[in-house]
Amino acid sequence: KLTSLYFITLCSLSIFTAVSLSLIVDTLSRKPQLQEKLTSEIADAIEKAVDARSVCVVLEAEHLCMTMRGIRKPGSKTVTSAMRGGCKSDIRTRNEALALINRQRVGA
Repeated sequence: KLTSLYFITLCSLSIFTAVSLSLIVDTLSRKPQLQEKLTSEIADAIEKAVDARSVCVVLEAEHLCMTMRGIRKPGSKTVTSAMRGGCKSDIRTRNEALALINRQRVGA
């Protein structure tokens, strides 16, 4: 169960709506797959959709296999990230993006 999705992109396109992001996530998350692969696919789709120079995607999800069976730890979440372009190659850009996302996750 996807609980949170954060993304930062630097692109030439001025409008990238929440509806666009929702369609990308809904389309890619229909099939069962690893969270790491889904995070990477979302980053690739955003990068392609807006011709982005830099993309940072952080996906936070609760895994029902951990909460419903197995270790039965409700609220257990896993966080994965995918970086493209400047977020991957430039340490300053990556650190700034992750700091902004972490601030949102923590609720500062």
